[in-house]
Amino acid sequence: MSTRNLLGDRILVVGSPGAGKTSLSRQIAKELGHPHIELDDLYWGEDWTPVPLEQWQNMLRSALAGERWIVDGHYGDSLALRLQLADSVVYLDLPTHICLWRVARRAFSRLLGDRLSLPRLVRAHPRPRANHRFLRFARFVVGFRRRERPKLVWLLRGHPRVVRLASPREVQEFEWRLRSC
Repeated sequence: MSTRNLLGDRILVVGSPGAGKTSLSRQIAKELGHPHIELDDLYWGEDWTPVPLEQWQNMLRSALAGERWIVDGHYGDSLALRLQLADSVVYLDLPTHICLWRVARRAFSRLLGDRLSLPRLVRAHPRPRANHRFLRFARFVVGFRRRERPKLVWLLRGHPRVVRLASPREVQEFEWRLRSC
């Protein structure tokens, strides 16, 4: 079975911050022609304030109502719902040191003025600022494997189509297989 057929129409990409969820999701969306939904774009309002809970839930339900999508993001509170609707899950289970390095690199590029990696409403602000909670976020990344990963693995255990990618090399090979189908 080809990678395209294996993935189906509704694809969920999960993993630690810095694992490469958005980059891989964009690649999958480009290859398959599916809409790409970044949960950060739905969750974060201007100036890094979360949108109200009811608004977040409504936007998420609306995004998931589509027949085809690639959704990336962790957001554990909505993971069970997304898993129910997903045809397949791509789980980026990369080592902590790689994720932490990528998060630090992204934070530094934002400090230098990179707006492309910011959530949509943060990016739209006339003078967006980098998230000032970097140390708290870095701690979350460091603790992801111990705190979040067991919950994620437990939720994924019942899903029929999970593709686990555990290294940058495996991600590259997956992208190559996707392009060659």
